[in-house]
Amino acid sequence: MSVWAADEYNGYDTSSVLVPSSAGAIMQQRRIEALQRMPIFGGIRGDVLEYLLDASGMVSVQKGEYFFHENEKAESMFVLEA
Repeated sequence: MSVWAADEYNGYDTSSVLVPSSAGAIMQQRRIEALQRMPIFGGIRGDVLEYLLDASGMVSVQKGEYFFHENEKAESMFVLEA
């Protein structure tokens, strides 16, 4: 499972993800389309979502690991991608 995080989280630098440019463009478009299907992001234009995705990073978590724990201070917003 992967996550887009709009910040640095638990020591992970979420500001850089290495993806080949053509594959990255396709993945970016698919993520924009997925976000637009969600009520919270559905009314946001594609170019704005692209800007937000560019400013965000990706964090991968292995099975059994956690993105956050209950009662931790919230510093990021996560969108899960399976």
